[in-house]
Amino acid sequence: MKTMKMAIYIMLALFLSGMASCGSEDSINPIPELGNPPFDLPRGEEGSLEELIYSVYEKYGSFVLYDFDQTEFYTTWNGRTVY
Repeated sequence: MKTMKMAIYIMLALFLSGMASCGSEDSINPIPELGNPPFDLPRGEEGSLEELIYSVYEKYGSFVLYDFDQTEFYTTWNGRTVY
């Protein structure tokens, strides 16, 4: 009898976790502002350092910081400063 109750509780827990995981995924949308760099990336003239950094950003989605303030280095994606 005790094992029967335990089996029912386990099945109930599996059923409820399955119902919770099969919810609507329509509300999961990417936030486009999080993908953009928090810095202005100038295009620059051909052969310049700014143009090379912009080409790295276009190709890999990452950018290079070469002239930045120390606090900008520790700023996270949500705007908080982490030291």
